[in-house]
Amino acid sequence: MTMVSTPPQLLTQEQVAQRLGVKPATLQIWRVTGRYRLPFVKCGRLVRYREEDVCAFIENRTREHTSSDAPPPVRRINERKNSHG
Repeated sequence: MTMVSTPPQLLTQEQVAQRLGVKPATLQIWRVTGRYRLPFVKCGRLVRYREEDVCAFIENRTREHTSSDAPPPVRRINERKNSHG
């Protein structure tokens, strides 16, 4: 007997942006800069997100208060130059 696995639910960047309350352009910036670790799938020129990855992203960023183990901020190249003098 062969087990058939269900393919993951793929979401468009518009669907993900709506769920996260951001603009699709914000997701594009995150992909290019690597600002947040939100895995995506490239299908030719199309970008899709697995629903399970989006749920994990939300879960990993959920905090009980502002001082909870927040990830360190991403430093920009210009910030590094300015901080050294």
